[in-house]
Amino acid sequence: MNDKNDGGLILGIGAAVITCVIALVIGLAVMQSTAPPPTESSTPEAVQSSKTDGVLEPVGAPLAVLHFAPASARLPHDLATPLQKVLNAAREKPDAQVLISAFLDAENRAEHAALLAKERTIAVRMVLVGAGIAQDRIHLQKPTHVTGSKARQTRRVEVRVQ
Repeated sequence: MNDKNDGGLILGIGAAVITCVIALVIGLAVMQSTAPPPTESSTPEAVQSSKTDGVLEPVGAPLAVLHFAPASARLPHDLATPLQKVLNAAREKPDAQVLISAFLDAENRAEHAALLAKERTIAVRMVLVGAGIAQDRIHLQKPTHVTGSKARQTRRVEVRVQ
């Protein structure tokens, strides 16, 4: 094979991999949005006390706080250490739920910021599922609007095991 054919082959394989990753993310998002809510009998009692109208509310301090780059849902490079705490806690408490919360600046374009915050929580969830945490234990909280904060604080995702 010559160099032109090799370059086209590499480009084709790269495009196929990117397409598969995008399809996986969309599929996970569709599964999450169409999954039936857990029944109260299947939810541990300790978690039921922290629910309001069927939504898991944050309890206690987060075990991990991840800061994302501006306008990006790309996982930060330093996520291994903070998420290891979450994985350890989730494995130690097999009945506990994992809550992923995103924050966004209320002053930015609301639709774009909310979508970006959701993409960030989905990216973190994919890492946790890939590390062996059952997807039905992971809950994504609706993004929280923050005002008057430093920009870095509005680009964060917090993870709790409760």
